[in-house]
Amino acid sequence: AKKGVTETIKATRSGPLKTKQRAYALLGAQSDTISGKFLAKQLKAVVDSSGVPSTMLDVIEASRQRNDFGIGELVTAYDQSILTAAPLVKYAASLQGGDAIVGEDVFKNHGAAQCIRCHKVRDDGADVGPDLTTIGRERPRDYLLEAIVDPGAAIAPGFGLMVLTRKDGEVVSGLLMEENDQLVSLKMADGKVQKIKKSEIASQQPPISGMPPMGLLLNQGEVRDLVAYLSSLKRAPKADETEHE
Repeated sequence: AKKGVTETIKATRSGPLKTKQRAYALLGAQSDTISGKFLAKQLKAVVDSSGVPSTMLDVIEASRQRNDFGIGELVTAYDQSILTAAPLVKYAASLQGGDAIVGEDVFKNHGAAQCIRCHKVRDDGADVGPDLTTIGRERPRDYLLEAIVDPGAAIAPGFGLMVLTRKDGEVVSGLLMEENDQLVSLKMADGKVQKIKKSEIASQQPPISGMPPMGLLLNQGEVRDLVAYLSSLKRAPKADETEHE
């Protein structure tokens, strides 16, 4: 048994990422001293922000299975540290190490998240939200993670609802297309864009995203896989590409 544990610990350090991640899951199911001390050390690195990003979530999830060697206290310390943290800090463990193939399944088939009902990738999906066909080429991973767990942080033009009040008392609402020092451009319900001078506005609310924070609907592993999938979307279909290729 001791040799098996030693080999499993070795597997967390070398080989394919999937093997490392599975090795941590196996260590979480053990109850021996060697694996306990090793997990405690890895979790301490995560708490100190010096852990390996691609296996950070696996260390945390394996540690949740154990209470020995101070692991329970370290898990509590970690949970306390992210309790009121910004979404990107709270979900830091989901930034690296995901599986793009599993993430594609989350995107297309997750019953609660239903990403494909609002977003399009290539010809699949809907136009309610931004087209994500080449989002992995346009945006870094941290932007993608934030867009998933805190959709109101950075709303793409044309997809956030803004409500403002003119100085004459009229309330206007529409999709925010553009905002600068001089004016606000809103796309109205009839599809027309209305440009309103800043000097005419008495008050305005920040744009609201129609997308719910996905951290409420997906677990951290699913968020991690979804980030990996979106990050892999770099190529738009060629004009002459066919379904039969």
